Amino acid sequence: AVIYDEEEEKEDWKYKMLAGANCDGSIYAFRSADGIHWTQIRKYPVITTNPDCPMGLLKNADGRYVAYHRIHDYGRRIVFRSESWDFVHWSSEAKIVLEPDAGDPPLIQFYGLGSTMYGFYEIGTLWIYHVDPVDLSTASGYQESELAYSRYGFEWHRAAQGEPFISHGSIGTWEQGNLQCASAPLFLNNEI
Repeated sequence: AVIYDEEEEKEDWKYKMLAGANCDGSIYAFRSADGIHWTQIRKYPVITTNPDCPMGLLKNADGRYVAYHRIHDYGRRIVFRSESWDFVHWSSEAKIVLEPDAGDPPLIQFYGLGSTMYGFYEIGTLWIYHVDPVDLSTASGYQESELAYSRYGFEWHRAAQGEPFISHGSIGTWEQGNLQCASAPLFLNNEI
């Protein structure tokens, strides 16, 4: 998960990245001046949970860095949030922010959440994985994104629960399988 932090004063910290870059299954932080050459921020992980998936990363309006990730022990059903004021020291306990509810079919998984600031809201794409009922492994299902939003990042609402914001394609097309919108959307004039 990579962000460009235009408010950062240190040139070699303009780009920031979180990655599960070690075999210990933890999340490490990196910095870069150009987004190409990276330096690990510290020897030890910044979040000690196994993310087991792509992560969402953003800088909140109040200056906090926010990571949305999963914790391996909870499977692919729950999205967690961790925070940091300096990108080095992260909250010691990840908070649950999204999980399937009674309105979701039993074979739905929440693979992750990509998010960005939009005024005082966070808008995000919730990565919904539809498990194939015949083949319960994750190899045969498909993934779509649902539009979600939150005022403070902890109480998320799904704009149209069960309706994809970005649908997967039909069999034989390049977008037939998994679609994730992990990065921030592109803002151009008055459009997202």
